[in-house]
Amino acid sequence: MSLVRPAALLLLALAAACAFGPDRDMRVAAPSREAMTATIDRLVAAGRFGGEVWRLNLAERFGEPVHGVRFTVDGDLLVVEDGNHRIHALTRGAGEHRWFVDLDAATTQTVGGTDSTLSFVCTDDVCAVTRSHGARTMGTQQAPRTTIHLPFFPTGRAVSVGDSLYVGRLAPFSLQAIDQTTGHVGWAYATASPVCDSVVYGDGAIAQVLSLTEDGLLFSLPPRAARASAWSPKENWHRRLPGTRPTTPMTLHGENLLFGTENGFLYNVDARNGTVRWKAGTGRELHGMEPFAAGDGVYQRSDDGVAAYDLASGNALWQCKGATRVITRIADRVYVELDGEVAVLAAATGAKLAAFSPEGLSLPSVPGGGALLASDGTNVFALE
Repeated sequence: MSLVRPAALLLLALAAACAFGPDRDMRVAAPSREAMTATIDRLVAAGRFGGEVWRLNLAERFGEPVHGVRFTVDGDLLVVEDGNHRIHALTRGAGEHRWFVDLDAATTQTVGGTDSTLSFVCTDDVCAVTRSHGARTMGTQQAPRTTIHLPFFPTGRAVSVGDSLYVGRLAPFSLQAIDQTTGHVGWAYATASPVCDSVVYGDGAIAQVLSLTEDGLLFSLPPRAARASAWSPKENWHRRLPGTRPTTPMTLHGENLLFGTENGFLYNVDARNGTVRWKAGTGRELHGMEPFAAGDGVYQRSDDGVAAYDLASGNALWQCKGATRVITRIADRVYVELDGEVAVLAAATGAKLAAFSPEGLSLPSVPGGGALLASDGTNVFALE
């Protein structure tokens, strides 16, 4: 789950969320939590892991079958979407089932996360919840809203700050503000091409809504409330990237805003002021997969493999030909998807240390690394 064409935008998240593990028939009973022990032990031994961190069976809480179909790691949460359009939020570090929320349909964009909220897009409906408890942020106590129907098709993920939600729109092209209390359309920041992606740096009144358009405009807006004015706010900053067509989602890693372009450049922009820290030429077209950042490295997929770059300087470090994505980084080991297996690489050199079969498990990418997360759809576990 490229971000360049609007139709492709709607399918981006579904394409990249789970690279391993075919959809399973929900009528087939998943193994119990205890029955996963042998599988976990094999992975620990083959993958150079220190051991199991936690294990959870999603069905135990509900007393009925649960089948996870999409797994996304966002900050401190593992977000699981099941086949019944229920979103489960698990703590990434301890595997606690923090909350769940029911959606009306399957999500069509990647999760939009901030320090305090999560936002979900289902075709042209949006739902925003608090990160801590999963409480919906739309409507009022007297007139609650389970979702907000948008009178347009969105482009890229939706993000929520305070009582407003921000998302790219078609016809006319813009970043659109939505009043979550009333569901009304607010101000819009006009653009010359579709908004490819949006993220939020910071939170609350000091947040910046960062957006990138198809024709290479990168801009930052303050989180003005949708109902405050019919006019869009003045940019905190904006930068035109001439001759550049972004083709990956953006990754926000600390103050580093990372994305790739069609003409083969990987960008690192300072999220605070829009300064281009570095621009690394890869010599290959970049598309689809967002940059993966962990430790002192940035990892980017291209047409012929995954390449590693130094986060501070952008200097190329090594390339793993044939690899399709980075799954996680744990200490001095990088785990990549390669030829139907998980290859364990040395973070410093890219040398292959080991390889193992994912055994049909879904292995979401873990931004920032630190652990490997895995699921058979019902059981979820973490290895370090």
